[in-house]
Amino acid sequence: MDFCDQIINIGNYAFTECKVSGNIELDDHDIGIRSFQGTNISRVYVMSGLKKIPDYCFKDCKKLYLVDIYKGSSLNTIGYMAFSGCTRLSSIECPNALTTIDNYAFSESSLSTFVANSKLTKIAHGTFYDCQYLKTVELPEVTTIADKAFYNCNSLSSITMDKVTSIGEEAFSKCRFYSVNMPKVQTIADKAFMGSSLLNSVKMASVKTIGDRAFMDTSVEDIALGSSITSNGYDAFSGHRIKKISINARTPPTINVSSFPNYDGVEVTGSYVSNYKTANVWSRFFNTFGGSDKLVYRVNGSDATLTYDNYATENNYKDLPSRFEIVIPEQVTLNGKQYRVTAVDDYAFYKAKNLKYIYLPNTVTKIGKYAFSYCENMTFYSFANDPIADMTVGDFAFAHS
Repeated sequence: MDFCDQIINIGNYAFTECKVSGNIELDDHDIGIRSFQGTNISRVYVMSGLKKIPDYCFKDCKKLYLVDIYKGSSLNTIGYMAFSGCTRLSSIECPNALTTIDNYAFSESSLSTFVANSKLTKIAHGTFYDCQYLKTVELPEVTTIADKAFYNCNSLSSITMDKVTSIGEEAFSKCRFYSVNMPKVQTIADKAFMGSSLLNSVKMASVKTIGDRAFMDTSVEDIALGSSITSNGYDAFSGHRIKKISINARTPPTINVSSFPNYDGVEVTGSYVSNYKTANVWSRFFNTFGGSDKLVYRVNGSDATLTYDNYATENNYKDLPSRFEIVIPEQVTLNGKQYRVTAVDDYAFYKAKNLKYIYLPNTVTKIGKYAFSYCENMTFYSFANDPIADMTVGDFAFAHS
């Protein structure tokens, strides 16, 4: 069945789940929501008069493979979930008049490329959610990418977003990037790139804030930050060891211990790197070293503290010679110098689920808060000293273990 300009108005739900098939030519029509949802329409021709494709209009049209938009089209809006679930639709042009693409408009479709026009400034919530065949995206004038916009686009390997300033929660979670350059991005929300496991290089020259778990479970090794960075969230880069941080902020931004997965073996460079050597948490990059026993220590004078290693804890210390027991030495050699081990840091083995046995030497006089908390399989720990008489044990140090 073909639709032509003899039809003026098409009401809400007019052909929903109907067996109608064939072509549609839409021009100066008044079209209702869900009007062709779930039909067998295969080709849609959008002529110059149509201004809006309404909500759910072609949702789940499994045979729709062509949307041909007239070059002089007045189309300015594509509604909520308008083409969601169109599993044969591989491409669509972005006409010059288009200013709005609503939430989940192309979610779970088979689009392979998308090139935005010069008037589109926002990619809405879930617009390309779970578009598993989407490979390349160009966003020349877009400034905002909303939550889950490209979530689970696990073929997406190339994106141009030179003017984007804000990236929402899980916007690029589970994508396939190897590198990302975001020259004007200022805000990266929680989990924005989480689970994009191939991502190994990130450039963020203008970023101010990075949310919790923003790059968790990626392969980022090199991080380039500009002078505007002010804060970095919890577990922002956890899940993979980093090697280099380039940062040009005069004042060290606010971070917490779990912001980065590791502090040993990381090269920190920048114009004001000397300011970071004494800054809270940042100083760990300069005084934290991995020992030959594959444990990590933070040094102060002649003393060493067995410290928190986010990456090792998340992986249950699987790289240790034994996964089930840890014997903390009385002294350790780091960078050719010997240090006496005197403390176990806060959260040092927090949630190290495979840890079963821990031995603490008589040189240790302090155990930090949550140091062995939630070590669910730990069945035995041994003190060389009487812990009540000679040790300071922090809050929740062995809680739930």
